[in-house]
Amino acid sequence: MRYLFFTLIFSFIFPAYAQSIQAEVNVLSLKVLKQKEIGKDELYLSFAEYRSHQKPKIFRLPKHRIAWTSEMVNRVKDLKVWEGNIKEHESMQLVISLMEQDSPPWDLDDLIGTASVKLCNQCTDDKDLKVQWAVPSQVGELAQEESRTDSNIHKIRFSGPHGEYELILQVKTK
Repeated sequence: MRYLFFTLIFSFIFPAYAQSIQAEVNVLSLKVLKQKEIGKDELYLSFAEYRSHQKPKIFRLPKHRIAWTSEMVNRVKDLKVWEGNIKEHESMQLVISLMEQDSPPWDLDDLIGTASVKLCNQCTDDKDLKVQWAVPSQVGELAQEESRTDSNIHKIRFSGPHGEYELILQVKTK
């Protein structure tokens, strides 16, 4: 009982002992290199957030039924797409899919490409947030990836039958 009392007091006095990290994922830029449609592509980003022992959270930007046209998409810059707290010894994976919106029911939306970022707080002996990028699936040709680990910036170039696009993402900690 005495141990429990001191543990509670210690955690209130020294909250940094149970270190959590506030992080965010940003889209630094989204560029159309080659569009699919003759007129304009309508694009959106779909997200799935996975954490241990929690239901996945699914959302998209822009909101449902709205999309960025290929003319507008080059203006998508410095867009915060996810923000959250990563507790000590916890990890979170964010799957980011670039989609081309079509008119239902005649045509389903096209998957252009998918990337993911896994954020892990003290999952190794490090005291920092571990950031791990991946391209779990790619429709058509393989994605070209380029990372700058010093600033947690990741550049992905998706190319395939649904167009060619460049997505630059960044993880920041607060």
